Amino acid sequence: MRRRTRGSLAAPFVLTVMLSPLAGATPTVNPPPPPQKKKLPKAPDGANVFRRDDGTCWYVQNVQCPPNVNCNPPPPMQVECPPPDPKK
Repeated sequence: MRRRTRGSLAAPFVLTVMLSPLAGATPTVNPPPPPQKKKLPKAPDGANVFRRDDGTCWYVQNVQCPPNVNCNPPPPMQVECPPPDPKK
């Protein structure tokens, strides 16, 4: 009976060891395409545009408020970066 016990335990162990590399294998998947850059609008001429540290440009609209009135200006809007100033 001992031989039979040893033989019956060895088969599942050998099968598990043989299939273990297949269980951990990951299927090959195509990587996702790179994100497409969205077309940004140009800022109006003479607009207040600033460049953030990440290289994006943002337009801040100047709002003229009447005296003694609290204004709520619109949030900054991402725009196409203007060309560098040749005078600088």
